[in-house]
Amino acid sequence: MFLGLLTAAAPAAPRVVLISLDGANPAILDPYVARNALPPGVGLRLLEAKGVKASRNNTINPSLTAAAHVAIATGSSAAANDVVGNAFQLLASPFNGAPISGFGAAIGGYSIDGPMEGIATAEPLWLALRSAGKTVTTATWPGGDGVNVTIPGLLGAIGSPTNPIIQPSSERTVDYTVPFGSSTAPFQKGFVLGAGNFTDAPPATVAQLATAGKLFYGSVKQADLESFTAMGVTYNIKAAAYDTTNDSVANYDTVVIFNQTQGIQPGPFSLPATGPAYIKPGGAYPTLNGEAPLVIGHRGASGYRPEHTLESYRYAIELGADYVEPDLVSTSDGVLIARHEPMLGGTTDVSSRPEFAARRTTKVLDGVPTTDWFASDFTLAEIKTLRAIQPSASRPQQFNGLYQIPTLDEVISFVKAQSIARGRTVGIYPETKHPTFHDSLGLSLEEPLLASLTSAGWNNAGAPVFIQSFEVSNLQELNTLTQVRLVQLIDADDVNPDGSMSLVAPYAQPYDFVVSGDTRTFADLLTPAGLDFVNDYADGVGPWKPYLFKTKIYDPNGDSVADDRNGDGLVNIRDREVVGDTGVVAAAHAAGLVVHAFTFRNDASLYGFTNPIDEYRAYYNIGVDGVFSDFVDTARAGISNLSALFFLEGNTVLSSAAASNVPQKAGVRYFVSNLSPDLSAVRIARTSVTFINRSLTTVPAVLANIDDINNNVGFWQPQPDFRIVQKLDAVPSTFTAFPDIELEAIYMDLVREFVTYQTNLGLRAINRLPNADLAMIYIEQPDGSGHQWLLTDPRQSTDFTNPNAIGAGQDPAKKARYASYLQTAYQTANNAVQRIVDAVGVDASGVPNSNIMVTSDHGFAPFHTQVQITQILLNAGITGIGNTATSRVKVVTSGPAANIYINLQGREPGTPPVSRAEYIVLQKQIANALRGARDTNPTFAGPGGARLFDKVYTRPLPADINDPSFGRRTTEEIGQDSGDVYALLDIGYNFDGRQNPVVIRLGDSSGAVLSQPNFYGAHGYDPAKAEMSAVFYAAGPDILPGSLGEMSNIDIAPTIERILGVAPAGTVQGEALLLGPAPLTLINAAVRKAHGAAGLFDFRMPLTGTRGVEPRPGATGGGHQLVFAFSNNITGGTAAVTAGPGTVASTSFSGTEFIVNLTGVTDARKVTVTLTNVTDSLAHVIPSASLSIGFLLGDVNRDGAVNAADVSETKSLISTPSTVSPVNIGADLKMDGKLNIADAAVVKANVGRSVAP
Repeated sequence: MFLGLLTAAAPAAPRVVLISLDGANPAILDPYVARNALPPGVGLRLLEAKGVKASRNNTINPSLTAAAHVAIATGSSAAANDVVGNAFQLLASPFNGAPISGFGAAIGGYSIDGPMEGIATAEPLWLALRSAGKTVTTATWPGGDGVNVTIPGLLGAIGSPTNPIIQPSSERTVDYTVPFGSSTAPFQKGFVLGAGNFTDAPPATVAQLATAGKLFYGSVKQADLESFTAMGVTYNIKAAAYDTTNDSVANYDTVVIFNQTQGIQPGPFSLPATGPAYIKPGGAYPTLNGEAPLVIGHRGASGYRPEHTLESYRYAIELGADYVEPDLVSTSDGVLIARHEPMLGGTTDVSSRPEFAARRTTKVLDGVPTTDWFASDFTLAEIKTLRAIQPSASRPQQFNGLYQIPTLDEVISFVKAQSIARGRTVGIYPETKHPTFHDSLGLSLEEPLLASLTSAGWNNAGAPVFIQSFEVSNLQELNTLTQVRLVQLIDADDVNPDGSMSLVAPYAQPYDFVVSGDTRTFADLLTPAGLDFVNDYADGVGPWKPYLFKTKIYDPNGDSVADDRNGDGLVNIRDREVVGDTGVVAAAHAAGLVVHAFTFRNDASLYGFTNPIDEYRAYYNIGVDGVFSDFVDTARAGISNLSALFFLEGNTVLSSAAASNVPQKAGVRYFVSNLSPDLSAVRIARTSVTFINRSLTTVPAVLANIDDINNNVGFWQPQPDFRIVQKLDAVPSTFTAFPDIELEAIYMDLVREFVTYQTNLGLRAINRLPNADLAMIYIEQPDGSGHQWLLTDPRQSTDFTNPNAIGAGQDPAKKARYASYLQTAYQTANNAVQRIVDAVGVDASGVPNSNIMVTSDHGFAPFHTQVQITQILLNAGITGIGNTATSRVKVVTSGPAANIYINLQGREPGTPPVSRAEYIVLQKQIANALRGARDTNPTFAGPGGARLFDKVYTRPLPADINDPSFGRRTTEEIGQDSGDVYALLDIGYNFDGRQNPVVIRLGDSSGAVLSQPNFYGAHGYDPAKAEMSAVFYAAGPDILPGSLGEMSNIDIAPTIERILGVAPAGTVQGEALLLGPAPLTLINAAVRKAHGAAGLFDFRMPLTGTRGVEPRPGATGGGHQLVFAFSNNITGGTAAVTAGPGTVASTSFSGTEFIVNLTGVTDARKVTVTLTNVTDSLAHVIPSASLSIGFLLGDVNRDGAVNAADVSETKSLISTPSTVSPVNIGADLKMDGKLNIADAAVVKANVGRSVAP
């Protein structure tokens, strides 16, 4: 076997790619997999097939987006990393200040009292990675934004004493940083127009349309759409409608939206500019059957993959192909295979195969001597040893050498399977290549072709099959043998300067005409007589596209030399002028023939057109029934579009207190959801203005990254906006007249477009740093769709305004639509994963070249009831609830999670009203009110009613009311900035979704506490519930295929660090997943001790830099247990004390841990332990590794000396037994699992001691 020849060189690819699909839930996703709605071998299913899938991925508490993403990045819980919600109050901030967004909060906490430097309760993994020399990219990952984090509500210059920075931008900046975008006014809006709003467009508009190369017939109509000011610039927006069909009837089918100041500019445009927004929403098509034109994957997706491979066909189908085209040639043993020509040299690796060197020969092909390797000289077995390559050097080369040459039977089976998997029929469009040539070899193509179709059940008139050929007699023969549709191909050599067709052999006429002496040319077959002739044996014609549109050279000076029309500095076929429709399509339709034109390419052959979308639409507008395209996605996009981007030209700035007059690049997306041909009913929608806010960062590298995105990917695109579907823009809503189904279509268009944009951001980051060690990519879907479409509970109303639309009153059609939308969102996210796989490439076995991990942050559950928490508290007699400096209680909710803060004297700034004694009473009163809250409506809660709150947590209180830690203590659930009461609703209930006016639920008398919501899905519930489980898939060179059981999201960061051979921070709580054989690396070291009933706790020691200090006491005889954690399972090694007092009493191995028990260690001394010949289960060896530790009882801050600072820190950490955690365990000096005054006494008793050198 020539293995070296079968594997292509891998493209540059990041070592690890981490993708988050926000809100992806196994309970929703797995049924899609079971019914192949997510096709095998694509995206997540490829990762599962080539790697691992977790049976369950436990998220954190709360199961909210910001908190969970920071937990993924830090490997620590929300309580530890102090990002405790999507929004929450900072204890150091004014009570009347706004809550901080969890997406922009300090990771790892901060000091409430100052100075404001971080206290490192957690840190994002990129800090450790970059410290170790690794490169990292973040594409909109929460926390990677280059922002200086400050406290909301404080005034003064950023970084000043009155407005301190609690986390510097340096900790939130990586090697390529793309922040998440923003939106601003004007916000979303709908427009309802009628014929009376449109008048004849001014001559300038008509002239500009013509200059832009748009084809239109009849009069152009124009309407005033809106005028608004955005970022200091006023825009006067017009909408012009025109008719692109030449049928002598005014059928307005296209709208162009433009700013009157710029007018309709012709382009070309450089990003972020978009030019005018052209929207052709679809409807009737001038095809022979009135349906949308077919998109035929020319040789598959040959613009993206090596042609005529199953992968090329798969990708074409994924991109939306209706048919895929296998060109057919024969092997020496009579098997039909898919190749564009009988020659193999240009599309396979045969030229590099020495065993086939002698097969290169010369044959006469259609009258032309041709030297190459011919398929007819190879058996199928030999063909199967070859691998496909991309023949065009300008197209992706990373897939060369990966894919076999398929047989026709394999193509048919594959396409059938894809049809089943995708729930739509995909057909094949085989071409019999050079039939006269094959007949001369005794290898006729027609008989085996029909045999294969018959075997597949596709030899009938209704089969999804067209057979095409450039020759005539074989089609005439097929016409007598099958009812499958037949298409006569029409070729030419070139286009003459005047637009006539150049007909030079062998492209002048069908080759069987040459053999028979028939003098008719290809062009003759498109005359009325020729079309009648074709109609006798075929169902359609397949002309080379210049037959359909006449073009001529651009020659303004009349010197018969082509000039540069589009101003790109080049003179080529794009500069030709489109003269107009040749009438061939209409003539073919009159003869009853369909017209399928070839070949459309984004990167070539754009005769007279500047961009491919315009070219496609021109051909669609004259009625072509199908197009052969190398780029199926572009062909599909050209058929119709519900929306288009619109960049806001001009010096756009956004002024703010942080930074004023910062240039911004912003835009909107316009939609035409309904366009009546007579303009009697036109509905247009606009999103909010969106942009990546450059004023939020001052880091030059981040500003450069934002500019790079704007200029190469485009301005920040609008996200799917629930406010459009829910009509929350104004009172009354400007979307009132829009049917629900139109608003749903707008939302789903945004889903597809925004996921594409976010994926492009991630791919741009990879493109800029192709050899990055870690690329982190955030995809917002399917979260938004889960909120909007998770209509699965009979208690959910299918009409927000109608309480009776539950149970038997639900609208089944709407439920079905919503289910399809949710499935589409998962499919869209899955396709994003596949695009990233495609970008990094795969090896010969289909394993991604990067270690790709796909996770989600949380799951999803349906809810039926909105809860008004403030009313619950008021009903319990709790007063002073608000958002002022004198309020007693403040409530901040995120989904079904609530943080309730008490304005405590001595903790909150200013003059808070609540004393410590009052706090104790008030906290208990709040907790009891929530624990006692119930839903008594049997329709929603059953006969016995149900509690509203699933979990209620309270901030722990010290025994002494005067304890300095009062109001500041933490637990595993309560972080520094959690509420004094933190509560989670039970599934089915949510704080969000309250309507105005309130809609009372069926069976309730009031909506004060419980009401009917205006959306359907939620997360943020108890992470132990199965509905909140996240997904996890992984595959790559360092990940072995297999099964993966239960895991946690906080395991991901240490797993990535294990693969990259970097020790996690000491604050990481997760455990590295052993996904495969990583290099043997010492990941971390710790001193392990038992703390009474609290159990074992590890105190991490630094491996490099400052010497670690162990402040806890040793066992009798100076005993300490050291634990060295490695990347792989350890099977051997020795340990010795190589400096300082003490000896090794024993060693043992447990999984990845090398455990060393010391004895005879003296306090206040430094000890060095050296490991020798550490060996793992794969026989990797680390010859030597050393760790130096200072043992000093009471040195809580671990600076090598016990002093007043240790006393102060111990007092601040003292807590109740429930507060013992890895963060504060170093202060439990009595080793009883309790932090109290006895521990402080130990510190005081050792003040003045230090570690000896």
